[in-house]
Amino acid sequence: MANMQFRDYSCTRCPVDRCRGTPRYYVTVSEAIALAAGPNRYASTGNMVIVRGARRIPIDYDAILSGKSPEQDVVVMAGDAVRVP
Repeated sequence: MANMQFRDYSCTRCPVDRCRGTPRYYVTVSEAIALAAGPNRYASTGNMVIVRGARRIPIDYDAILSGKSPEQDVVVMAGDAVRVP
């Protein structure tokens, strides 16, 4: 699994502070992936994991996008790592 690299992008719901390159608001998993220019074609988006300290939070990005599991679109906290196999 690889850490996603965040780039300096902005959208209407989650603008990025261009001075520091950090979001000014809370960012959800789906917004963080959008900010990173989306998953690549080799990503296993149904098996993503957020590593938060010692916790591993499974994320099914496909279910978030389809609307089947919107509760999985959690806020990414400082120090979290979004892992995409």
